[in-house]
Amino acid sequence: DYVMEFCDKYENIKRPFICQSRADTICSHPDVFKTMKEVGLKMLLIGFESGNQRILNLLRKGTKVEQNYEAAEICHELGIEIWANYMLGIPTETKEEAMKTIDMIRTMKPEWPSPAFFTPIVGTDLYDYCKKNDLIISEDPAVIGTRAPTRPKIKGIDYDWLSKQVIYATTLKDRS
Repeated sequence: DYVMEFCDKYENIKRPFICQSRADTICSHPDVFKTMKEVGLKMLLIGFESGNQRILNLLRKGTKVEQNYEAAEICHELGIEIWANYMLGIPTETKEEAMKTIDMIRTMKPEWPSPAFFTPIVGTDLYDYCKKNDLIISEDPAVIGTRAPTRPKIKGIDYDWLSKQVIYATTLKDRS
């Protein structure tokens, strides 16, 4: 109701806008996003996170891989640009699972792919897992305080390989 009220009021502004959403929300309410597009929605920032269900469950995302694909398709059909947030280097993630995420991003063809390397955040189950298993490289916020895929965050992750996959996700280059 709030979003529809916003659309009614925003319609007279006639300026593009950007907002965040979730894949499951987009799938559940495509009509709302159609209305938002009609009044100026230009882009959605969507936290897809992973193309692998085990990893989505580990992250407690509460979404399904299928919803990620469906949400992207809805956006493409409506002409809404996608800023696709996704994450690699998650504890216990295999290369095969990471490639599911890379393949998802390549298939979706978002206008703005936005990769991140997993960052252990104090107070989360995965931080506790990383701490218990001595995986945290540094507690320094300059090291782990950024979501950008520029620095290693935890031990046991092949960051060079992941960096190549980030490039592969948005190009037609070979995976090697």
